Amino acid sequence: MFRIATYNVWSSSTNWARRLAGMAEEVARLDADVVALQEVPVEAGPALPIMEYLRAHTSYPHVLHLAYPGPADKREWPEGLALLGKHPLTDVRVNWEDGRPTDNSWAARAVISWQSRTVGIANLHLDWRHAASRERHILNVVRDMVEARPCDLDVLCGDFNDDGDALVLRFLAGRAEIAGERTCWRDLAEEWHALRGEPAPVTLDFRENPRWQPKGITAPSKRFDRVYLHSTESASVVHVRRAGIFGKVPANSLGIVPSDHYGLYVDLGIPPATGLR
Repeated sequence: MFRIATYNVWSSSTNWARRLAGMAEEVARLDADVVALQEVPVEAGPALPIMEYLRAHTSYPHVLHLAYPGPADKREWPEGLALLGKHPLTDVRVNWEDGRPTDNSWAARAVISWQSRTVGIANLHLDWRHAASRERHILNVVRDMVEARPCDLDVLCGDFNDDGDALVLRFLAGRAEIAGERTCWRDLAEEWHALRGEPAPVTLDFRENPRWQPKGITAPSKRFDRVYLHSTESASVVHVRRAGIFGKVPANSLGIVPSDHYGLYVDLGIPPATGLR
């Protein structure tokens, strides 16, 4: 079994020390092969790099933090994307290499080796403001970061800031083009829950998450956080054994919900490698 998880940890000073401790506990309990984190501050506290904190408090031996360049809207402090894993993270790339514009849509990709396979993990946090930015940069990530250097298994995960019938999601599902190009990925949580005749759960929960309850938001809750897979093998070979959310109930020792998002994990059943390219 191969476990992938994604979690937007909410880069805010609000109750940060307790939330960080609760988040680290939740992530450590997952015991995932790879965890993709978004909105991760550069420092856990004054003069304490977030990578040192995560290594010490989650037991993942491989921790990578990639800080965004320059200032950006809504930031209280410098932040970036992080990857935590049981396996070495190699061939690391970001979509802001060489000063390339990101329009507040961020992506980082690393490659791991797992049971004689290469697995590419692309961690995304797409722009929360503008659909055009999300559409432009999901195409760039798929085409330039993934399809140009494919692995045996490729994962896209993170906060897509889209739900419903958004073009980004239709593009990833193979139901629409962006700029004349197509792709096709498996939405793993949707796949798991559809087999059980139920919708995949929301991860931005305006009704139950303590972060949002006082605000009285009437808009529907959203499934912004997703895990997608593209594989050289068929769905009958690489199958979803389980999908679920975490960080929803105060299961950690601090008794808190650590973030304004819930995390998502997916367990993949993958047989021993045979006949791969």
